[in-house]
Amino acid sequence: MSSSSSNTVKKSIGPNDIISVHGQYLYKPDGSRFFMKGIAFPVPLEQLYNSTSWIDILTQLDALKLEYNTVRIYSMDPTIDYSDFFHAAAKLGVYVIVPLTGRSGDGVLDRNKAAPKCYTRQLYEYGISAINNYLRYSNVLAGLIANEVMNAEDTWSAAP
Repeated sequence: MSSSSSNTVKKSIGPNDIISVHGQYLYKPDGSRFFMKGIAFPVPLEQLYNSTSWIDILTQLDALKLEYNTVRIYSMDPTIDYSDFFHAAAKLGVYVIVPLTGRSGDGVLDRNKAAPKCYTRQLYEYGISAINNYLRYSNVLAGLIANEVMNAEDTWSAAP
């Protein structure tokens, strides 16, 4: 195997494989640059979490031999235990980008209000809950908030 193709071989992610940010770049623990090659995790938003289904999707993606090392999840509930999924993703060498907002309740970003009013105390507490739940997994790469905020011309300021 050539050295250029060895970069595409995924290895299991362990507790010491945390990616860090220095300046504007991401780095592996050995000091080499980390390049995110991500895909959106293909779970229908209306589907409730089912560890078997989510792990099956990971396995199917792995069988496709795609060159990716990161999946982005669009909807998660920080009160649910996703341990099986995170551990399966780590075994496959996959980092995860998690949402810090929700589809309903306290985790909803009010897209009809300009910043800072769209960022409520409840949303903050929801985000902290999500961070506390997901950061225990070494393959969590990032958390996202305020994605696709601008749904109307007059709400552009919700994304400062």
